[in-house]
Amino acid sequence: MMKIRRRVLAGIPATALAIGILAFAAPAPAQAAQQVSYYSSWNTCSLRMDRLAQQGYTIVQGCTPDSYQNGTPVRWRLIYQ
Repeated sequence: MMKIRRRVLAGIPATALAIGILAFAAPAPAQAAQQVSYYSSWNTCSLRMDRLAQQGYTIVQGCTPDSYQNGTPVRWRLIYQ
């Protein structure tokens, strides 16, 4: 009886170590993919950004000029997740 109890007690640290190793080896949870939207006016982009923020999305990069024509922005980019 004592030998069995000693074996069980001796196995506890090894089991705890194995569980710890498995816990750290598990893959990290996946993050939400970033989404990119393009708009032809800053006003439309800004309204969409506000709505997405209200819905709980994270704004990664706000309305940023993406394309220019004769020095004037003609397209805006919004990145969110």
